[in-house]
Amino acid sequence: MRIALFTPKDEVVFFIKKVNLAVDDFIFVDQFEQVIDFLDSKQSATYDVLWVATDGAKGMEIAISLKEHISNIPLVWESEDELFAVIAYDLNIENFLLKGNNINEISKTIKQIEMKVS
Repeated sequence: MRIALFTPKDEVVFFIKKVNLAVDDFIFVDQFEQVIDFLDSKQSATYDVLWVATDGAKGMEIAISLKEHISNIPLVWESEDELFAVIAYDLNIENFLLKGNNINEISKTIKQIEMKVS
């Protein structure tokens, strides 16, 4: 599975450790801080999932922008604030996770995505 991760650089290692605990398969992760960097990379078609793990309004802005520009790749939005779940629902984002969630929820989310993309 190939993940485009939208998070600050200092959170990437923690994310990779968390995801590797949740799945048995090998995961490729490319980190982006800005949507424009991702769009400029011209690699969007090579990803299985877009994963937003940036907190607060910045995370919301990233999720909204991704949803506006890319509709054919599943989007996961992970936030510390449960109130963003309502916005995720309004945006038709299938997967909203609260940060600090357990490994089983992450594993379940990744398996759902794998079923959609295969």
